[in-house]
Amino acid sequence: MGQLYRKQVFFRDDDVAKLNGNFKKLIDIFCFHSIPIHLSVIPGQLTEECKDYLVSKMKGKENIIEIGQHGFSHENYSGSKSDFGKYEFGKERSYQQQFQDIAKGRRILRKHFKKKIDVFTPPWHGFDKNTLRILGDQGFRAISADQRRCKVDKYNGLKDLSVSIDYNKRTNEGGWLVEKNVEIIKKIRRGKNLKTGILLHHNAFNSQKEFRQLDKFLKFVKTDKSLEGIPLSELFRSRKSGDIINRDVLAYYLNYQFVPKPLKLTENSRNPVSRRFNFDYRDAPKVLEQGEDKLCDQLYDAFRKAIKKQLPSKGKPVGLLLSGGMDSAAILHTLRDITDRTIYTLTGTYSKDAGHLISARRIAKRYNTIHDSLIIASGSIKKIDELYRKKIFQPIGDNGFLSTYIMMGKLKEKVDHVISGDGADCLFCGLEMHRLSYLQRKSRGRTGLNHSKRDARYEHYQFGEIFLNEQELGLLFERNCGNIKLEAPLEKVMNKIKARDPVKKQVLLDLHFLVRNRVDYILSAAKASGVNVRLPYLDKDFVHFTLGIPSKFLMRSSLQQKYILKSTFKGKLSQAVLNRKGEGFTPPLKYWYSRNKEFLIPKLIRSKRLGISSEYIKNLISNSKKDNGYKTGMKIWLLLNLVSWYENISMDKG
Repeated sequence: MGQLYRKQVFFRDDDVAKLNGNFKKLIDIFCFHSIPIHLSVIPGQLTEECKDYLVSKMKGKENIIEIGQHGFSHENYSGSKSDFGKYEFGKERSYQQQFQDIAKGRRILRKHFKKKIDVFTPPWHGFDKNTLRILGDQGFRAISADQRRCKVDKYNGLKDLSVSIDYNKRTNEGGWLVEKNVEIIKKIRRGKNLKTGILLHHNAFNSQKEFRQLDKFLKFVKTDKSLEGIPLSELFRSRKSGDIINRDVLAYYLNYQFVPKPLKLTENSRNPVSRRFNFDYRDAPKVLEQGEDKLCDQLYDAFRKAIKKQLPSKGKPVGLLLSGGMDSAAILHTLRDITDRTIYTLTGTYSKDAGHLISARRIAKRYNTIHDSLIIASGSIKKIDELYRKKIFQPIGDNGFLSTYIMMGKLKEKVDHVISGDGADCLFCGLEMHRLSYLQRKSRGRTGLNHSKRDARYEHYQFGEIFLNEQELGLLFERNCGNIKLEAPLEKVMNKIKARDPVKKQVLLDLHFLVRNRVDYILSAAKASGVNVRLPYLDKDFVHFTLGIPSKFLMRSSLQQKYILKSTFKGKLSQAVLNRKGEGFTPPLKYWYSRNKEFLIPKLIRSKRLGISSEYIKNLISNSKKDNGYKTGMKIWLLLNLVSWYENISMDKG
């Protein structure tokens, strides 16, 4: 495990103000190697040409190029001629003078770059207590000076991100030279800290040869397994006061695929419930007395109304996530029944040989859509940080979250409104959990749900959707977890439901607990992609109607799930589509993890900042190499989403 704990290196380039060849060359080298560089920009000297260059260069490279504030005008107020005595901020300047410069400089940078400026670098590393007080009051998260200066942690939560190595060094004659790479590597490895800051001055490079040396050094950092280039901002993520993780809630999140509401992981996090999908039923509505044929007609009519009222106005085109199965095909058939507008269909897949691609193409051809397929490759897992930078309010446990975001982004190229078939499995008892629960009830000869002492905790959620056992829960945190009752959120929901019919009780439980939480993944993915999503199966009027359907029409047997929906679309959809078994859309997690170890393992290790024990992380990494099971994959997925969410939401706060 030794090599997993790599030393982390961050780079800071000072005196950014004017555009020249040296600066362009430096940026190109860092972008080529995809290693983050923090630019300390002098607001009072920044030229329009340099600003425009940076704005253009930063598009799509937010992970690579960071902007910080380097004083205001870089003017020496100290009277000293020595670099160790110079300062722009120090004892000869009053609080008010410093405040005016710092505040004005920050406004300039925020206006130019449309970003919150979190890091302040004082010219010549000079500052005093007034400087620190102002930075804290202004909302800066960190000060980056050098290790010879005073400690600053006690000032308004300000983080001290000192650099310790100069890539460009002063000569005795007052010029500059570049330190040899081998010497810098020695300093990094000999240093006691796991994180090392390296300071560069682009204007101090004397030749192309010195830039080639930098290029070789960054290549070494990129490829050496003992080093990792990180953004400077990574060092103050998750450190904001008030972002204290609630351990009990964290245990719930890592145990379920769906975060129970209204629990909150941090003091400052939100956990809202969408009113559109808050189905507050204690009991099912009155059972409809009609026969099967009439029920099918009424169901189709209710479905048409649900889709029709959710269509965008003025005949605008719509997109549809087409899986190749019955749920999305039923939407497409109904769409074509009520509109001749342009429809864009998209089928996502993790393999070009996936069987559902053929089915989806046939359905799209039959209904005359503009169809496309999208292969979601293993490298897509790295987009998870991009996704959580879109201000996702909580970590999303659903394993389809990232893939849905990618597919929504693809459809966004064509449409602003996307329709999805989510919710049908819950309403019509189409999940594998429903089938297993049905078989269990039958085998025990009971009409009610299973309430044995061993299994009552999770009801039908016992079938594959609870990820931690008691031993793993004990490993999770570096403290006693005996007071955590993992079944509490589910029991709270179960106790509200008064329905006696076991099938209806299951449906209502799903609507309260699973749907209420699960829709977050598709709503968040849509918002992050800039599209409006429509979920006709979860239209409130349609849900109310389906809850009145007798349970005998929902599940005839373990082999006849979603019976009434299939009957409704019999003759409308092909028998092959109606009989197609739902496959879900879980990524090949083990394959993704094995192909992206350099991304995944550091993420898992960084979960220690949230209180996850080293022992739990080690076990997870070890098991991921030998275990192809769904539960192991989901444990890693939940932790990966948690860390990415927390790092990005912490960076946004303040």
